[in-house]
Amino acid sequence: MKKMLYLPLMLAFTLLLSLSVFAASVSRDMPSRVSPGQSITVTFTVSGAEAGKLFTLEEDLPEGWTFTDWDVSGAKEDKAVMNIRNIAAENRHGWSFTPTQSDVKIKYVVTASSTLGSYDFKAVWFDSSGYNKDSKSAVVRVIKCGDGVCEGSEATANCPADCPAAPEPKPQPQPEPVVTPPEGGQQGNIPVTGIIIAAAVILIGLVAFLIIRKRK
Repeated sequence: MKKMLYLPLMLAFTLLLSLSVFAASVSRDMPSRVSPGQSITVTFTVSGAEAGKLFTLEEDLPEGWTFTDWDVSGAKEDKAVMNIRNIAAENRHGWSFTPTQSDVKIKYVVTASSTLGSYDFKAVWFDSSGYNKDSKSAVVRVIKCGDGVCEGSEATANCPADCPAAPEPKPQPQPEPVVTPPEGGQQGNIPVTGIIIAAAVILIGLVAFLIIRKRK
């Protein structure tokens, strides 16, 4: 009885292991920040897909984004006859193809929404067995100079409204010059102006004294 149960379990385990060997992985390459109405290219790299077996990838685009063009490299089918799905009501786009190599690239062009904010992208994919399922999400921000946030490629040089330059440091006030009395004299600071006035008074007095003495 135990042997009868053991055989189906081993078969199931072997099947599961074989499916895991051919499990594909997908990476996404796209900018994280764009300008309103800007066209960008999204690139998926499919690695480890089983050659000769059908592979499918679908992408849900955010509302307000417009799908324009696409291309798949590393597939058996030509672009003209490749099975694609465009569900306009859900803004969903997908590709089904047969990989001819371990790495396949899916590229499509999309135009960003004109409304500022954050947008979610989500892709799902699976192989012909239906076992290998996964998802790949991404968040893209639509930004514009003047929205009050300094981010992305914005800098003081190209967007001073959002990235103002740091204020220059204010000059420190300089203290007035002071005269230090000779050593042993009265301690403290004597203003230069007072010394000049005192010298002038002494000079005037001396001149007056000489004039009066000469008259006598």
